Amino acid sequence: MDSPFPPLDVTLLPTSFVYTSASSGLSADLAPVVAELEPIISEMIARGVINGNDSHSFGFAMAHPDHAWEAVWNDPYQLVALAFGWGPFVNRYIANAARKLRPRARAGVDTQVQRLLRPNGFDLVVPEEHIAEEKQEPNRTEFFWGDFPYDGAVGLEGYHHHLGAVSAHPKQQDPTVARLILSHVDQAMYDLDFPEDHIQFPDWCSVHKAERTKGEKVCTATLATGHCVFGTRNAA
Repeated sequence: MDSPFPPLDVTLLPTSFVYTSASSGLSADLAPVVAELEPIISEMIARGVINGNDSHSFGFAMAHPDHAWEAVWNDPYQLVALAFGWGPFVNRYIANAARKLRPRARAGVDTQVQRLLRPNGFDLVVPEEHIAEEKQEPNRTEFFWGDFPYDGAVGLEGYHHHLGAVSAHPKQQDPTVARLILSHVDQAMYDLDFPEDHIQFPDWCSVHKAERTKGEKVCTATLATGHCVFGTRNAA
């Protein structure tokens, strides 16, 4: 009998996501925006703010912002816009994050709320014996596609609409880290939408440090795309 669980090949999930602003025309890959949070998350674990796992592995999956997620909830290759992680079991943790997106995209409810209040809403849950099988192969790249019924998939309403999931921490802490990452992504997208509002430029911008006079219109930063962001520098 054929398995009811379609395969999920994590090597086919995108590891970059280029956002192009409809308002400014600027664009940038958001993968470095997510990656620059790795040392911050690691420091939070080191300080005991959140807990890690014994394998020191981390997985994150993000759906396409501002998308009709309910239309693609059962196709991981259309649902996932960006996958990111680290550690020796990174593939499995990314797979778990992607599988958390599945019920969130379908139901429109964060998986923590589903687990606590609507547990019957999960569909095609990946059985524990399959999860145990996956744990036996650290280098495994193909997993069972279905619902992973644990906390960590969240929606976030910023200037844009976001959906993302984390798998790395105790289930009640995964949503906190997912919201942190999505908030950072939303800020990066906002910066591309409204470059004139830039206050401090992150690493993916090359800041021009020359002295400028008050009120002078200058090139305040060059984005990763090479576009120049114009603004004025006011005296303190």
